[in-house]
Amino acid sequence: MGTGRPGMDLWKILVLGVLRQGLNCDFDRLVNLANQHMDVRRMLGLGTWHDDTRFELQLVIDNV
Repeated sequence: MGTGRPGMDLWKILVLGVLRQGLNCDFDRLVNLANQHMDVRRMLGLGTWHDDTRFELQLVIDNV
């Protein structure tokens, strides 16, 4: 199905949830970590900087 808003798989939700709780950070910092920090992107199962996957603030808030 090609309709609706894109979501996240359960692994990404788990990783971001653990980071948020462990660092006691807000969603803005969490989105920054997911988009800018290579080690976090590796934990999320994303490739190198050439991977075009970006996380929007509302997507993270809705899923985490």
